[in-house]
Amino acid sequence: MTGRGDRALRRDAAPPESWVETGRLAELGLLTAELLHEVRQPVFAIKALAQLLETTANGPARDRLLLLLGQVEVLERVIDRYAGNGRPASALVTSMPLGPAVESGVLLLKHRAESRGVALLFETVEGGGVIRGEQAAIQQVTTNLVQNALDAAATKVVVRAERGVLTVVDDGPGVDERLRPRLFEPFVTSKPPGKGTGLGLAVSRHLMRELGGELAYADATAGEGTRFVATFLAD
Repeated sequence: MTGRGDRALRRDAAPPESWVETGRLAELGLLTAELLHEVRQPVFAIKALAQLLETTANGPARDRLLLLLGQVEVLERVIDRYAGNGRPASALVTSMPLGPAVESGVLLLKHRAESRGVALLFETVEGGGVIRGEQAAIQQVTTNLVQNALDAAATKVVVRAERGVLTVVDDGPGVDERLRPRLFEPFVTSKPPGKGTGLGLAVSRHLMRELGGELAYADATAGEGTRFVATFLAD
C-alpha cells in the first residue's frame, strides 16, 4: 500500500511540462525587466550625444544623425512598451502609409545583408497602401521577419509592401513541415543553440494582432524558401 507521501514524491519528481514552460516564461520576464532597466541609460546617452552632434553637423553627416535619432526614438518607444510605462501598439494606431515604415526597418538591416553577401531588395507599390498602424510596431515586425529571412537566404531576400500587405520572401531551404504548425510558438526555432531565441515570430504575430492585422506563413512558390505575409487593416 502506498502512502500519501509517496504519491506526492512521485508527482513532484516529474512536474508537468506546463510547469516547466511557466518557469521559463517567469525567468524570461525577470531577465527582460533587468535588461530594459540597464538599457535605458546607454540609450539616453546615445540620444544626448547624437542631439549635440546634430547641432553642428551639415550635409550627409546631419542626415545620418537625424536617421540615428529617429531610430533611438523608436527604441525608446519599444522599451517603454515592454517596461509597462508606455501605451500598447494598439493605443497608438493611426492612419499611415505602409511603405515608409517597412522601408525604415529594411534599411536597418542593409549592412547585415551586405556582410553576408545576400541581396536585400525592397519593393513598394503606391506607398504600400494606407493602413491603420504604428511606426515602431511595423518596424519591429519588419526587422524580425527580415532578420529570419537573412539567416535562411542563399542569395536574396525580397521585401514588398503593397495594398496594406507586407511580404518577406527568401530563397533558402524552407521550413521543415514538422515545424510549421508551431512556428509562432515562443521558443520554437530551427536555428542551432545560441543562434536564435525562437521569439521573433511570436512577438511579431502579437504585434500584428494588436494592430488588428495578422501574420501568417504562406506556401512558397518555385524558387522560394519561405514566405511570410503580414496583412494590415486598411484605412
